[in-house]
Amino acid sequence: MTDTCETNEHRWLRKYGMNVNVEEVICSDYSKSVIRRHDSGIQILSIGMNPRGLENYKGLEIKNANEKLNNPLETTRRTELYKLEEKIEEKNHQIKTLTKINLFVKRTPTTNILVKHIKASMTEPKVNGLIGSKTLSQLKSAMKEADYVLLDWGAGVPWNYGKLKEYKNDLKDLLNKYEDKLYWFGYNNDGSPIHPASRKKRHFRKLIKVI
Repeated sequence: MTDTCETNEHRWLRKYGMNVNVEEVICSDYSKSVIRRHDSGIQILSIGMNPRGLENYKGLEIKNANEKLNNPLETTRRTELYKLEEKIEEKNHQIKTLTKINLFVKRTPTTNILVKHIKASMTEPKVNGLIGSKTLSQLKSAMKEADYVLLDWGAGVPWNYGKLKEYKNDLKDLLNKYEDKLYWFGYNNDGSPIHPASRKKRHFRKLIKVI
């Protein structure tokens, strides 16, 4: 089966006149974006929930969650970049790339709608279609290259839902292989990683144990 991908490449002018190159690829098999900050430095992998935005907005394809607002870098990745640069610069380092790979490829405006899709997917092929057949392999490759792996997909994933149990176990096994690289901004009441845009206090810190 031929993979179907949307590619969106742009530059984001942040304050103080510094430019950030952003490449976003959303495929039927995986969802990935790369922010290129400097020519050398630390490589960070961020594991998010799913690409946000509308699949169809007033008849137009939306390749980026905030494209209709002419804002190529939405709150999540802006917050990640600010928080991470602050901590990395404290160590006298700089960020080369911030790569985000999502746990699910299905684009939705909110987590609640993604959960509805998950619970409506009663067959394994439909669930795999929401996850993406190349997501785990993309994560494995990116984790191997990364200096830091940031878990920040937020709360809401119904991991105990029958069709996701195997995916949860595969993901946990993969994370355990790279436990020395794992970081997060903290955790929610259900033990899930805090989302970068959460109103809770966010402190970039080492993850002690994969839950």
